[in-house]
Amino acid sequence: QVVSDFCETTLGKGIVLCKDTPNFIGNRMMSIDGSFVLDYAFRNGYTIEEVDAITGPLMGRSKTATFRLQDLVGIDIAAHVGNNLYELIPDDPYREIIKSPVGTKIIKDLMERGWLGNKTGQGFYKKGKDAQGKRVFMILNPDTMEYELPKKPRFESVGKVRKIENLGERLRALFSDEWAEDRAAKLAWAVTSNLLAYAAAKIPEITDTLVGIDNAMRWGFSYEAGPFEMWDMLGVAETVAKMEKDGLSVAPWVKEMLAGGCDSFYQYKNGKPVAFYDLASKGYKEIAVDPRIIDIEDLRAAGKELKRNDSASILDMGDGVLLLEFHAKMNAIDDGMVELMVEARKMLDENAEYVGLVVGNQGDNFCVGANIFTIAVAAQQGMFDQLNEVVAALQNALMAFRYSPKPVVAAPFGMVLGGGCEVTMAASRRVAHAESYIGLVEVGVGLIPAGGGVKEMVRRIMTKGMEMSKNNQPLVFAQRIFETIGMAKVGTSAAESAEYGFLDDNDRIIMNRDFLLHEAKQEVLTMVTQGYTAPAPAKLFAAGKDTLAALKVGVWMMQQSNYISEYDAFIGEKLARIIAGDNLSAPQLVDEQYFLDLEREMFVELTKQPKTVERIWHMLQTGKPLRN
Repeated sequence: QVVSDFCETTLGKGIVLCKDTPNFIGNRMMSIDGSFVLDYAFRNGYTIEEVDAITGPLMGRSKTATFRLQDLVGIDIAAHVGNNLYELIPDDPYREIIKSPVGTKIIKDLMERGWLGNKTGQGFYKKGKDAQGKRVFMILNPDTMEYELPKKPRFESVGKVRKIENLGERLRALFSDEWAEDRAAKLAWAVTSNLLAYAAAKIPEITDTLVGIDNAMRWGFSYEAGPFEMWDMLGVAETVAKMEKDGLSVAPWVKEMLAGGCDSFYQYKNGKPVAFYDLASKGYKEIAVDPRIIDIEDLRAAGKELKRNDSASILDMGDGVLLLEFHAKMNAIDDGMVELMVEARKMLDENAEYVGLVVGNQGDNFCVGANIFTIAVAAQQGMFDQLNEVVAALQNALMAFRYSPKPVVAAPFGMVLGGGCEVTMAASRRVAHAESYIGLVEVGVGLIPAGGGVKEMVRRIMTKGMEMSKNNQPLVFAQRIFETIGMAKVGTSAAESAEYGFLDDNDRIIMNRDFLLHEAKQEVLTMVTQGYTAPAPAKLFAAGKDTLAALKVGVWMMQQSNYISEYDAFIGEKLARIIAGDNLSAPQLVDEQYFLDLEREMFVELTKQPKTVERIWHMLQTGKPLRN
């Protein structure tokens, strides 16, 4: 238990209890699974591109699918792992697939040529260019051992089911009789059914519980669901019948489970597994829940959701702590989010029972910034007064967080960009997951931060630096801020984000994302116990015209050296005006609102520029920045 606690808390890892058998759980399963895919695919005439199009997200697996994963791991490494496993499991009837002649031939050829995957620049894939000079991944033709341009294979079944978001519904549709003769469905079913059969056959040899195998596959290989979770989705009895019809051997304990009246591997509550079938007791055993894991859906199911709109919710976490949850598409900030930011602060003010607020969620990312689609539409329609009002509303909401008399703790994780970074910096404190990628990236779409991001950097870096010594030169701090925002720097971790100034010394970084909301809640309660009070209104250092002139010279030099475009320089000068506090005749201390007004003014001016609108639409359409 001591080792488990250390791994979960200090290292941030999920723990799977396994037995001391070759390759433990994940690599044991994947060695057999990967060998099966190679054998089945090459025996049945599938191309490498077809296999990866089928065995990735469509089946609830990672984007690297089969052959991209081999390239990533290293073709020689995967081969050595498989060969080593083969010798160590002489009694495993599934082991012969590792030595499949059709599968091993291509691997042997690649290793002899030194084409070992990403580390050698080529394996099953190789970077190249198409006829238009566009970079593409060339794909190996195993018959000729030459690389060919991608063909983007199409399957009717995949076209019909790929947009079904729920994995269980998608797989049931794919494996239905309608697609019994479809090549994609055949491969997907063969791979899935073989994995299910092998997973069942290895209990209790490699681990005592089916939960162990499911967790190992989800955590270790980014599966959307483990084999037994997937089996439940498909229907255990129906799937067993189909597997046996295809000649697959199903582990006796599975059929014993069904005969005993247990028709699923898990029992569920509100769609979440709460108990699993235990082979030893021949009944269901409750899944232990770590008290440090707070599941928002559990709160919702328990009636703890107090307010909700399409973009956000306010929930009661217990002990007087509220939770502001974002749940819009990509958690991009919109009017609905701002509305509930205001409402959350109002609830803190008007209800003595609430002692603090956590801002967090359990989406893929904390927040990727503002909804730039609505900004582009408004700009094209000339709705600049409305844009000004929207930005002012966000600024006011975040200032209300900053000066809340009760603690507001942000719990960032994943991508924390643009407005998401501003929400994070506005909180009283932050409890960040180690894998938080925080940055003010607005210049990538021709804008500048307008929710208080520049103001916060001036407060944290410029003002703090000048307070340390009157002899300090403001240009040093101004340049640091300009480079961080102007170059759209994003921390590659929470630790690096702290170096950029997005986190401060009082903030905490935790390793296990599952514990993030719990730790944020505990931070609120600790701050309350310690007698938290709102900070005094800040005065910020405005460097004035000399620093502004120096920043402009720097922008001009970057343009002259062709490091940035003419329009980049235009944006850079707007950013410089905010950082320096505009063209003040002498350095002075000003209110935060002074910088917020400058942010808003520069932001709206940029939305009036056609090139900014072009940059926004290009980002929306391609996912890449435009340098116009």
